[in-house]
Amino acid sequence: MPMFFKGAGRGTFWHLRDARADGFLPQSLMLDSTLDRMMQHVARGSVHSPYVSLSRSFPVARAYALAGKQRPTAKTPAWVYEIELSEGMILELLDPLVEIAKSLPSPWDRLSYQHDGPPEYLASVLSMKWNRRSLRAPIPQPPPGIGTPRPPNLSLQLETMARAMRDAEVLVFGSIPKECVKARYAVY
Repeated sequence: MPMFFKGAGRGTFWHLRDARADGFLPQSLMLDSTLDRMMQHVARGSVHSPYVSLSRSFPVARAYALAGKQRPTAKTPAWVYEIELSEGMILELLDPLVEIAKSLPSPWDRLSYQHDGPPEYLASVLSMKWNRRSLRAPIPQPPPGIGTPRPPNLSLQLETMARAMRDAEVLVFGSIPKECVKARYAVY
């Protein structure tokens, strides 16, 4: 059975609750699972969703735990939860990359998930610390270069895929029972 991790930074909802006692519930359990809700959850951090984000990576979960609203210390640590899920469980595990790939347009379409910025643009999208200047810098125009200065196009699909890959993210549609929470590690 694969192991998953979830960071709980100080001052966040999951830091105030002990998932070993309660399990993990999405904020909006009654909403349907849609591609748009999934992309808003992953790319924009929308908590009004029917999903619980997990990572396959302990270091990613640790980074999220350390990035909470308050600085963790040895006396008041942040938490990383270890979660074990099995295929026989009644819950839906979704890979945002797979779900988005099913909906991508043909390369012939005018609108694409691709960006039109310089090579380093994607690194800025992947960064956990947004480099706003890099993301907003006007892109070079083909000669004669008299187009309207504008930043690169960043589609919601590309932003979601980049963040999902960066965070080794999978989504649970619905709740995670407390029996699946195997450990809680203090990080600071």
